[in-house]
Amino acid sequence: MIHESTAGERLRAVHGILSGTSNYILTQMESRGIEFQVALEEAQKAGYAEADPSFDIDGLDARDKLCILARMAFGGRLQVSMIPTYGIRQVRAIDVHSANRLDSTIRLVGSAEASQSGIEISVRPWIVSRRSMLAKVEGVNKQCFCSATRLACRCSNGRGAGGDATGAAVVSDLIESHRTLQRDR
Repeated sequence: MIHESTAGERLRAVHGILSGTSNYILTQMESRGIEFQVALEEAQKAGYAEADPSFDIDGLDARDKLCILARMAFGGRLQVSMIPTYGIRQVRAIDVHSANRLDSTIRLVGSAEASQSGIEISVRPWIVSRRSMLAKVEGVNKQCFCSATRLACRCSNGRGAGGDATGAAVVSDLIESHRTLQRDR
């Protein structure tokens, strides 16, 4: 999406929900009023979370994806270790309830925005209004937005956790790698 739909355009920002596992946990907590640990265990039973879910729930998976997107969007080298990253491990049912009272919800959001001083980038839980597009992304789904200087905001979404989604992503990556190798011959 970044290369094809924004050719000849300068991107200003990339942000979105980049971890289907974390999103599943948060939306289960919200829709059913359950605690983080219960939602995590259910995500593991459903095959959406690994036996060691640290990579997802600590925001590291989203951080790595955001780093790749930011490199593509803004060019240059960006060190993944320099991205402030806060996962959802500390989110409790009372936090979700409090957000709900504000007509909002909690989502783990990766955000990179070009500014006068460089790129402002982070992964952290956001309280988002129920009217926002991010609040409408539920379950294992992910959604990424790209904003440019002249074009309207572009959006990409889809499933982001579980065996089928992971398998499809691996096959897609293999096909793209094969095409690149064939083109570079």
